[in-house]
Amino acid sequence: MNMQKKIYMTCYKDVWMTAVYENEHLTDLYADRPEASGILDRVYIGKVKTIVKNIQAAFVDIGGIEGYYSLKDNESHLYMNSKDKNMIPVPGDEILVQVCKENIKTKAPVLTSKISIAGKYMVLKGQKPSVGISARITDENERGRLKKIFENRLGDDFGFIVRTKAQGASEASLIEEMDLLEKKYLAVLEKGRYLKCFSQVYKEPDEYVRRIISMDDEQLVKICTDIREVYENIIPYTDPSKTVFYEDDRMPLIKLLGLETKIERALKEQVWLKNGGSIVITPTEAMVVIDVNTGKYTGKKKLEDTYFEINTEAAKEIARQVRLRNLSGIIMIDFIDMQDPDKKAQLLDCLKAAVSADPVRTVVVDMTKLNLVEMTRKKEKRPLHEQLGVVCHTCKGRGYIF
Repeated sequence: MNMQKKIYMTCYKDVWMTAVYENEHLTDLYADRPEASGILDRVYIGKVKTIVKNIQAAFVDIGGIEGYYSLKDNESHLYMNSKDKNMIPVPGDEILVQVCKENIKTKAPVLTSKISIAGKYMVLKGQKPSVGISARITDENERGRLKKIFENRLGDDFGFIVRTKAQGASEASLIEEMDLLEKKYLAVLEKGRYLKCFSQVYKEPDEYVRRIISMDDEQLVKICTDIREVYENIIPYTDPSKTVFYEDDRMPLIKLLGLETKIERALKEQVWLKNGGSIVITPTEAMVVIDVNTGKYTGKKKLEDTYFEINTEAAKEIARQVRLRNLSGIIMIDFIDMQDPDKKAQLLDCLKAAVSADPVRTVVVDMTKLNLVEMTRKKEKRPLHEQLGVVCHTCKGRGYIF
């Protein structure tokens, strides 16, 4: 069955919610606050505040916010004066930086000098004159075609990461976007030389727009919103025949989709399984802990078979919930203990198959001697409970109020 994606955008309390459905199943939820779109991917003129030699890093002020700037990952620096780009920064230096990771809880935002400009088919990456092609493009002939096109257009100080969406695109379309991104990139570098320290030099389109741009056109069959501002912002980037502005006062879009209930379920710790078992999801500072329980299961199978059935059902739901809640980092899963090594192996295979559909890199590592399953998921954005929640002052940040 071909993948078909539908996107719905509507208001939930004081945020704009994006719900992504794949073949009519809800797979992703994103929250965007219209009054504060965040600082991710924005480019600033920052001032170096401190150098921490033992961790090979600097902390750079970008206007009231201090970001972490790795000196190991950033060997060349975009100084706003005539200082050589290979010289090590010192406090007081003004440098051009981009926010590549948002602040998460107590962690500062991560900054980089490798300025990236995103397009429909590719991402231009500053200070990296090479070509990287999406692993999801598996046809070797197509990979070779794309590599040849892009290698002929590399700059002295920039390269490209080729999106999955570039597969099958005409050479003319690719070159047109390459030229556009190069002009934007050079304009950012030039603009930075004429602005004051802490100025914002570049801002990508709002995050919800970039999500739509990055999706496969063939898979995306419908975009629907009842927010006029959102509709006007996305229409320049979408196919008008697939983009709908929803107007029906009798049945608001959020009610039509039953999204309120689905969002509230995605914020609860406990999730019930169809077979009566349950999983309990507990995010902590260091990792996410997931516990699998027999719950209300009333099957009449042998104990080992019972545990295997609950565990495999839980594995599929865990993959879904991790993606839906945007959980990341180290994830430890405490499945119900089983003795049969073959069933343990089958369980790991089931979990690996379930997470393989996740567009965010997710790796099932192994099962420990304590029968805990280790899994990792790349950190790209704050989890849903942090996007929607307000830190509770009563418990000093140990919980959230929704």
